[in-house]
Amino acid sequence: MIRLLVLLLPFVSVVAQGPGQPIADMHVHARHTDPALTADVPAFVLHNAVVFTGDPARPRAQALAVRGERIVAVGTDAEILALAGPETTVLDLGGRLVVPGLNDAHVHVGPWPEMRGLRLSGRAEPAWATVLDSVRAAAQATPAGTWIQGSLGGKALDSPDADRFALDRAAPYHPVMLTGWTGHGMILNTAALRTLGFSLVEPDRPGGGFGRVAGTDTLDGRLWEYPQLDVVRRLSDPLPRADAIAAYREFSDRMLRWGVTSIQQMENDRPLGETLAALAEADVPLRWGLFAWPMPLRSLGEPRPEAPRPPGLPDRVRVLGTKWMLDGTPVERGAALRQPYADRPDWHGRVNFTDAELRTILQSALDRDEQTALHIVGDATLAQVLDVMAALAPAEAWRPRRVRIEHGEGLMPDLLPRVVDFGLVLVQNPLHFAIPDVMAARYGAERVAEVQLLRSAAEAGVPVALGAD
Repeated sequence: MIRLLVLLLPFVSVVAQGPGQPIADMHVHARHTDPALTADVPAFVLHNAVVFTGDPARPRAQALAVRGERIVAVGTDAEILALAGPETTVLDLGGRLVVPGLNDAHVHVGPWPEMRGLRLSGRAEPAWATVLDSVRAAAQATPAGTWIQGSLGGKALDSPDADRFALDRAAPYHPVMLTGWTGHGMILNTAALRTLGFSLVEPDRPGGGFGRVAGTDTLDGRLWEYPQLDVVRRLSDPLPRADAIAAYREFSDRMLRWGVTSIQQMENDRPLGETLAALAEADVPLRWGLFAWPMPLRSLGEPRPEAPRPPGLPDRVRVLGTKWMLDGTPVERGAALRQPYADRPDWHGRVNFTDAELRTILQSALDRDEQTALHIVGDATLAQVLDVMAALAPAEAWRPRRVRIEHGEGLMPDLLPRVVDFGLVLVQNPLHFAIPDVMAARYGAERVAEVQLLRSAAEAGVPVALGAD
């Protein structure tokens, strides 16, 4: 008796493991059997393999059969080969491992202009003086007017001397952009601000702000959250569509080599319509889910990103919903915490939106027929979101919406029951577990054990997904 597995997985991944020739040389042939077989025969069969089934009662099989977008049967070679019909493609895997295609639930991919990168000897936390030395060296070796770009850690961003004026002295004739390696926090020099079209007294906008010279409206070169995303848009928007197509194809090829067959992209760097048009031309084989990213410049009442499906866009490319970035990260102390930061007792972080703006965002999440993804890292942000959700509607109204918590470091034990009740989904990023020293410094020895819950969340009933970010 063949055990049927009907899996909603778009593809499978073949891993080069064990004996056998390279995948390109594997033997493929059409299996001709009784032509009287019905149309229910599989489109293709994989055999002579080690098939991971996910079924504890039968964790391994030799072969599987696929019809349409579904795995319809697994079993022994003999059992599955017997299902093949006249038009079935049969693939001999030579003992390789077959696993479900992996899903990357949180990625950022898109074209980027060519810039001169800083050489910081691979250090994630360079001191500000080290950064300035690298900026000077890059400026001396690069033609005037060339963009200079580098990544910073919390130490450099913390420096009271880190502003556009210091960068102006180091590189007066080059636009310079220094970004926190978390993607949160940025410092621009005067040339960069002017090249991007910012006024030196640029007004703040929803979701973030500009650093200013004390007691004035003059920008000091620091940008946080949505103004920083505005910089990314201003740099990437003018790039030709061909650059985006090339970026999507290269990314897709790399993902498939790693066994990733579906992704969800946080669309922060390009207008939604332009991304859909580029993906229609790129025709990548990944299942590609997009979360549009509103960029309000004045108020949350501005139109949301909407775009019709362009001709030729494959069905495997879908717009899933909308993403909002509600706070920052602990690295630059932007995540909003209920207790102050252990290494800065006068500071709790910040939520990017006012109470009224947060209510507008969550009301839209309730009203719109889409999924909403919320960047939430701090526990204060999560607690506030849960309070507003409860004020807007009962938990049973929220569960079908499957609101996503992106990152979720602040999903602490006392908040778990409420997250389960509201049906929230946790999308965590394993990369974030690679900075235990930073997390310990920010949260302190007692609290650090209660952040970045993963197993506890899954065991409590929170749907958990993983993304590379």
